Amino acid sequence: MSEPQHPNVVRVVEAAAGLGLTITPRRFPDGTKTAQDAANAIGVAVGQIVKSLIFAVDGEVVLAYVSGSNQLDERKLAHAAGGAKCSRVDADVVREATGFPIGGVPPFGHTTHLRVFIDPDLLQYDEVWAAAGTWHDVFGIEPQKLVTASGGVVVKLKRSLNPNSSNKTQVPQAITIYQAAHDRRDVETALAQFAADARVVDDGRTYEGISGVESFLRNAASEYTYTRTLIAAEEIGPDRWRVTNHLEGNFPGGHVDLSYEFLLVAGLIAGLTIAP
Repeated sequence: MSEPQHPNVVRVVEAAAGLGLTITPRRFPDGTKTAQDAANAIGVAVGQIVKSLIFAVDGEVVLAYVSGSNQLDERKLAHAAGGAKCSRVDADVVREATGFPIGGVPPFGHTTHLRVFIDPDLLQYDEVWAAAGTWHDVFGIEPQKLVTASGGVVVKLKRSLNPNSSNKTQVPQAITIYQAAHDRRDVETALAQFAADARVVDDGRTYEGISGVESFLRNAASEYTYTRTLIAAEEIGPDRWRVTNHLEGNFPGGHVDLSYEFLLVAGLIAGLTIAP
């Protein structure tokens, strides 16, 4: 006997039917919180995953459907919506505006009418995959039908890599080892990249010395799961580097761009400041 559909999924299926579409949701118990998670579970290219990104443009909540292989350029979204400022919204705003949780927002069936903007890179595929109301449920749809059903405007939204930024391979070894180890929750390897008197500032909190850095690493490793994509890396001074990453995961908001500023001494990380 098949498992009954989640009420959110039922709403999405009914909304699709009201638009003349028949969709077949698929459920993945391990979840599809990130574009890479979804692509791996379904067995498709990450570019075929529709990322549902919710922002406020001059206070108006709007939706951007972006290819899983791209990062959103918030300035382009603001321009497309005819506004000046694009800002992130929290999980409560997402649920209030759409009726669905972050990571499960579908292309239709929302509780309020929202303007939708669509990444043209999605149109290169025969089929794309969108959330069906939860972190665990997705469905396939032809991209042109996605455009029609959502009433979306197709417009360039992809962030372009900074041509003046350094290539990932040029980033000092201590930084690349630290970030890779941190992502796989290998606290010991990550900690070995820091100097004995290192100082880390994250989310307004300061961690000093090896014991403080270890506390920072263990706290961060226990909180959320996420994927990291390098956006830019540049040397901003002698032994100083700024690395910008795009993170997607199960933390509040679901996605964020973070700047990591590193100070290196004798090849080890002596200072790290993390900020949006």
